Amino acid sequence: MIFAKVNTIINSMKNISAANKGIIIAGILIIISLVWYYLFHIYTIAEIQPLLFCIYFIGVIWSVLSQMKNNQINTFKDYFSEGFKTFIVITLFMIIFTFVFYKLNPQIIEKVIQENNQMILKGGNRTKDEINANAAELRKNAMPMLLFFNTLLYLLMGSIATGLSSLIASIKNNSFIKN
Repeated sequence: MIFAKVNTIINSMKNISAANKGIIIAGILIIISLVWYYLFHIYTIAEIQPLLFCIYFIGVIWSVLSQMKNNQINTFKDYFSEGFKTFIVITLFMIIFTFVFYKLNPQIIEKVIQENNQMILKGGNRTKDEINANAAELRKNAMPMLLFFNTLLYLLMGSIATGLSSLIASIKNNSFIKN
Protein backbone atom coordinates (compact mmCIF):
# COMPACT_ATOMS: atom_id res chain seq x y z
CA MET A 1 0.00 0.00 0.00
CA ILE A 2 2.71 2.51 1.00
CA PHE A 3 4.95 1.43 -1.87
CA ALA A 4 2.11 1.96 -4.33
CA LYS A 5 1.59 5.52 -3.05
CA VAL A 6 5.33 6.28 -3.21
CA ASN A 7 5.45 4.89 -6.75
CA THR A 8 2.45 7.06 -7.73
CA ILE A 9 4.17 10.16 -6.31
CA ILE A 10 7.41 9.36 -8.12
CA ASN A 11 5.59 8.79 -11.41
CA SER A 12 3.66 12.04 -11.06
CA MET A 13 6.93 13.91 -10.40
CA LYS A 14 8.23 12.87 -13.81
CA ASN A 15 5.66 15.17 -15.38
CA ILE A 16 6.74 18.29 -13.48
CA SER A 17 8.33 20.87 -15.77
CA ALA A 18 11.90 22.03 -15.21
CA ALA A 19 10.70 25.49 -14.20
CA ASN A 20 8.29 24.03 -11.65
CA LYS A 21 11.07 21.88 -10.25
CA GLY A 22 13.06 25.09 -9.85
CA ILE A 23 10.16 26.65 -7.93
CA ILE A 24 9.92 23.59 -5.67
CA ILE A 25 13.65 23.59 -4.92
CA ALA A 26 13.71 27.37 -4.35
CA GLY A 27 10.77 26.99 -1.96
CA ILE A 28 12.64 24.33 0.01
CA LEU A 29 15.76 26.53 0.16
CA ILE A 30 13.74 29.54 1.29
CA ILE A 31 11.93 27.55 3.98
CA ILE A 32 15.21 26.15 5.33
CA SER A 33 16.73 29.64 5.39
CA LEU A 34 13.73 31.12 7.19
CA VAL A 35 13.64 28.32 9.73
CA TRP A 36 17.37 28.76 10.31
CA TYR A 37 16.98 32.46 10.98
CA TYR A 38 13.64 32.74 12.74
CA LEU A 39 13.58 29.45 14.65
CA PHE A 40 17.23 29.15 15.59
CA HIS A 41 17.97 32.92 15.65
CA ILE A 42 21.21 32.53 13.75
CA TYR A 43 21.79 35.45 11.41
CA THR A 44 24.41 33.91 9.16
CA ILE A 45 23.53 31.49 6.42
CA ALA A 46 27.18 30.45 6.06
CA GLU A 47 26.72 27.62 8.54
CA ILE A 48 24.00 25.96 6.46
CA GLN A 49 25.34 26.99 3.04
CA PRO A 50 26.65 23.44 2.37
CA LEU A 51 23.19 22.02 3.08
CA LEU A 52 21.53 24.61 0.85
CA PHE A 53 23.91 23.89 -2.01
CA CYS A 54 23.48 20.12 -1.60
CA ILE A 55 19.72 20.57 -1.96
CA TYR A 56 20.31 22.92 -4.90
CA PHE A 57 22.58 20.35 -6.60
CA ILE A 58 20.12 17.52 -5.93
CA GLY A 59 17.28 19.59 -7.38
CA VAL A 60 19.14 20.41 -10.58
CA ILE A 61 20.33 16.82 -10.94
CA TRP A 62 16.76 15.62 -10.33
CA SER A 63 15.58 17.88 -13.14
CA VAL A 64 18.20 16.65 -15.60
CA LEU A 65 18.08 12.95 -14.77
CA SER A 66 14.29 12.79 -14.72
CA GLN A 67 14.43 13.73 -18.39
CA MET A 68 16.34 10.53 -19.18
CA LYS A 69 12.98 8.72 -19.35
CA ASN A 70 11.81 11.11 -22.06
CA ASN A 71 12.80 9.64 -25.43
CA GLN A 72 12.83 13.05 -27.11
CA ILE A 73 15.55 14.43 -24.86
CA ASN A 74 18.77 12.50 -25.18
CA THR A 75 21.67 14.83 -26.00
CA PHE A 76 23.96 16.82 -23.76
CA LYS A 77 22.46 20.04 -25.12
CA ASP A 78 18.91 18.91 -24.36
CA TYR A 79 19.79 17.78 -20.84
CA PHE A 80 21.69 20.99 -20.18
CA SER A 81 18.70 23.00 -21.39
CA GLU A 82 16.45 21.27 -18.85
CA GLY A 83 18.91 21.85 -16.03
CA PHE A 84 19.39 25.45 -17.11
CA LYS A 85 15.65 26.12 -16.89
CA THR A 86 15.66 24.73 -13.36
CA PHE A 87 18.69 26.56 -12.00
CA ILE A 88 17.72 29.89 -13.56
CA VAL A 89 14.36 29.74 -11.78
CA ILE A 90 16.05 28.77 -8.50
CA THR A 91 18.55 31.61 -8.90
CA LEU A 92 15.81 34.14 -9.64
CA PHE A 93 13.76 33.13 -6.60
CA MET A 94 16.79 33.04 -4.30
CA ILE A 95 17.95 36.51 -5.38
CA ILE A 96 14.46 37.93 -4.84
CA PHE A 97 14.33 36.17 -1.47
CA THR A 98 17.75 37.53 -0.50
CA PHE A 99 16.71 41.09 -1.37
CA VAL A 100 13.40 40.90 0.50
CA PHE A 101 14.91 39.08 3.48
CA TYR A 102 17.67 41.62 4.04
CA LYS A 103 15.32 44.56 3.46
CA LEU A 104 13.00 43.16 6.14
CA ASN A 105 15.94 42.39 8.45
CA PRO A 106 18.37 45.32 8.16
CA GLN A 107 19.72 44.49 11.61
CA ILE A 108 21.68 41.62 10.05
CA ILE A 109 23.74 43.98 7.89
CA GLU A 110 24.08 46.38 10.83
CA LYS A 111 25.44 43.57 12.98
CA VAL A 112 28.01 42.71 10.32
CA ILE A 113 29.01 46.39 10.10
CA GLN A 114 29.37 46.57 13.89
CA GLU A 115 31.54 43.44 13.90
CA ASN A 116 33.66 44.95 11.13
CA ASN A 117 34.01 48.19 13.12
CA GLN A 118 35.17 46.22 16.16
CA MET A 119 37.76 44.42 14.07
CA ILE A 120 39.07 47.70 12.68
CA LEU A 121 39.18 49.23 16.17
CA LYS A 122 41.26 46.29 17.41
CA GLY A 123 43.70 46.92 14.57
CA GLY A 124 44.31 50.36 16.05
CA ASN A 125 45.42 52.04 12.83
CA ARG A 126 42.19 53.92 11.93
CA THR A 127 40.55 56.98 13.39
CA LYS A 128 36.93 57.05 14.53
CA ASP A 129 36.02 59.19 11.49
CA GLU A 130 37.64 56.67 9.12
CA ILE A 131 35.75 53.83 10.81
CA ASN A 132 32.46 55.73 10.51
CA ALA A 133 33.14 56.53 6.84
CA ASN A 134 33.92 52.86 6.20
CA ALA A 135 30.69 51.82 7.96
CA ALA A 136 28.67 54.26 5.82
CA GLU A 137 30.28 52.90 2.67
CA LEU A 138 29.55 49.32 3.74
CA ARG A 139 25.95 50.22 4.53
CA LYS A 140 25.56 51.77 1.08
CA ASN A 141 27.14 48.88 -0.83
CA ALA A 142 26.05 45.89 1.27
CA MET A 143 22.90 45.01 -0.66
CA PRO A 144 24.38 45.34 -4.18
CA MET A 145 27.44 43.31 -3.14
CA LEU A 146 25.29 40.67 -1.48
CA LEU A 147 23.01 40.32 -4.50
CA PHE A 148 25.93 40.28 -6.96
CA PHE A 149 27.85 37.66 -4.99
CA ASN A 150 24.77 35.44 -4.49
CA THR A 151 23.80 35.70 -8.16
CA LEU A 152 27.27 34.64 -9.28
CA LEU A 153 27.40 31.85 -6.73
CA TYR A 154 23.99 30.42 -7.68
CA LEU A 155 24.76 30.67 -11.40
CA LEU A 156 28.15 29.00 -10.97
CA MET A 157 26.79 26.19 -8.81
CA GLY A 158 23.84 25.69 -11.16
CA SER A 159 26.14 25.51 -14.17
CA ILE A 160 28.36 22.95 -12.48
CA ALA A 161 25.43 20.78 -11.35
CA THR A 162 23.77 21.02 -14.75
CA GLY A 163 26.95 20.35 -16.68
CA LEU A 164 27.92 17.32 -14.62
CA SER A 165 24.45 15.77 -14.57
CA SER A 166 23.97 16.47 -18.29
CA LEU A 167 27.28 14.80 -19.05
CA ILE A 168 26.35 11.76 -16.97
CA ALA A 169 22.89 11.52 -18.55
CA SER A 170 24.19 11.87 -22.10
CA ILE A 171 26.96 9.31 -21.53
CA LYS A 172 24.47 6.91 -19.99
CA ASN A 173 22.25 7.30 -23.08
CA ASN A 174 25.32 7.03 -25.37
CA SER A 175 24.39 10.37 -26.92
CA PHE A 176 27.45 12.37 -25.82
CA ILE A 177 29.74 10.69 -28.33
CA LYS A 178 27.24 11.06 -31.18
CA ASN A 179 27.08 14.86 -30.89
